[in-house]
Amino acid sequence: MRPLRAPLASGRSEGFCQADRRARMSAVSSLFERLGGDVALQAAVASFYEKVMGDPSLEPFFANVSMDIQIKKMIGFMRMAMGGPHDYTGRDLRTAHRRLVAQGLGEAHFDAIVDILEATFREMEIEEDLIAQAIELVASTHGDVLCLEQA
Repeated sequence: MRPLRAPLASGRSEGFCQADRRARMSAVSSLFERLGGDVALQAAVASFYEKVMGDPSLEPFFANVSMDIQIKKMIGFMRMAMGGPHDYTGRDLRTAHRRLVAQGLGEAHFDAIVDILEATFREMEIEEDLIAQAIELVASTHGDVLCLEQA
């Protein structure tokens, strides 16, 4: 016989109708929406770049870059990548990072960026499963950002 309630992490139970509704909402809503939409994304990107610019290993890659423009580009890219409304027309990741790779951008820098983004989301108290999804999305760009050979 099928149980009438699905257990929650908190130990409480949730009716199947509620669990099914949550699952459907999760499947229908974009990661962008589930993270909090534009307000959350703008706050995250601003906080993220503040941390990036405070990291002596990353800051040199942004010398002579208008951070206002960079933040707008990143917001546009993340909207697109996370399934939100967008008008992103920027360069692809390989083209955008080729010069930086030539200047020494590598694995340690990519890892630092991922760590900073993860820390930023945690400070914003984003749910862990959403952080994991966002980090998985970022991790999927690894080869393009670092201009690695494609298999």
